[in-house]
Amino acid sequence: MDYDVVIVGASISGLLTAHYLLKKDLKVLLIDLKSSKRLGESVSGNIIHDETVVFIKEAFGIRIPKIVIEHDISTVHIRQFEGKDIEINSKNYVVNKNYLLAYLLGKALNHENFEFLERHIVMGLVEEDKQFTAIRVQNMNSGAKLVIKAKVFVDASGPTAVLRKSIPENRFVNNEIEDFDRAVVYEEVLQLEKEFNSTVIAFDPSKIKGGHLWIIPKKDNLVSFGVGIPGMPTDIKKIFNDYKRRIPEFANSELKSSSTGIVPHRRPLNSFIFKNVVIIGGAGCQVNPLITCYMDYGIRGAFYAAKNIAISVKKEIINTETLWDYNSEYMKDIGGESAIFESIRDFFTSLSSEEFNFILEKKIVPPSLIEKLEKGIRKRDIFFNSAGLLLKPGLIHKFVRLVNYSNSMKKLYNEYPDYGGFLQWKNKLQNQIIKVRQSFLV
Repeated sequence: MDYDVVIVGASISGLLTAHYLLKKDLKVLLIDLKSSKRLGESVSGNIIHDETVVFIKEAFGIRIPKIVIEHDISTVHIRQFEGKDIEINSKNYVVNKNYLLAYLLGKALNHENFEFLERHIVMGLVEEDKQFTAIRVQNMNSGAKLVIKAKVFVDASGPTAVLRKSIPENRFVNNEIEDFDRAVVYEEVLQLEKEFNSTVIAFDPSKIKGGHLWIIPKKDNLVSFGVGIPGMPTDIKKIFNDYKRRIPEFANSELKSSSTGIVPHRRPLNSFIFKNVVIIGGAGCQVNPLITCYMDYGIRGAFYAAKNIAISVKKEIINTETLWDYNSEYMKDIGGESAIFESIRDFFTSLSSEEFNFILEKKIVPPSLIEKLEKGIRKRDIFFNSAGLLLKPGLIHKFVRLVNYSNSMKKLYNEYPDYGGFLQWKNKLQNQIIKVRQSFLV
């Protein structure tokens, strides 16, 4: 069996990539470990921004149907757990991932150039003459093994990153990521007695360093309540239950479902390409490093990847260099924004609960600034906002470092290099990350 592109993972990134490539008349095979009925059964990642809905329509020609929308969000409450909060105006949607992925898969199956293998596990890549030529898979039901040839292989398998982890060690793609850059997540869907309309993202720096909690309303008095903690904590369910007991609205709630997993919690990989293997979505750490609930970054990654895959396949020249524009376009669009959020994550990790509550109470960081955070942070946005900060010299120094590091990271990603300049850029980035970690985490 030969294809133009094999995509591993029927995630939203994988399915959108398939749709784009099908529009370019490429032959696409999608493989997933789960059955089609279980697609979307993954922890967290069920919020999509209004601008991304528009982007999906413009970039992929797909309208998101109303049936997949479970709740409209107009305001997000950022708060210290059991403390002060600020309201952020942000138009988002809570989506039912099972419905959304079923809808996208159904549309793809109508295309003659598309095939889907469900319940298949990836065994590894086949390399010949310094190029990957095929993928080995096994049917989970029958045990039958297949070798499938293709020109390009896409890893859209999420945090498991099955293709990324199977490629040889190389100078472009990180096979593994550090424990601190992964978060263990536990989430429950609860049936409440009364409607709960507030979308809440909460932090508790003294108890869950670098982590956060969320309450996301769904339809019919359902809410998703979850916690994400970096590193590899073994007692996450105990931590979760300790917080759950302290929320009055959850007192008589009924558990409808629960899930746990490990998700990336960092800036994107330095490169998403090795030879003819392309990495997207969670496998490429295309996530918000501060808050795990959003799926927007992976959708952007799917577009930039698919666009450049289609160009390379049509030209019949497929390698790291010919696919490099995917790296450049994503990094210059999203990379800097993601790196800023990672700097803020590390900044939050350095705070005490008292300092975090003070920032919210005094509105040191105003809502208007948070709403446009991806554009960078200016000192005057913070220091001219509250004279109260002058009473906290230690906090002032932390803010100065945050501003400087955030803007340095933004600049680095705006200057993402061409293929030849990658190693020099990678070294500059690594030096900057070391400074941030030593400043906030040591």
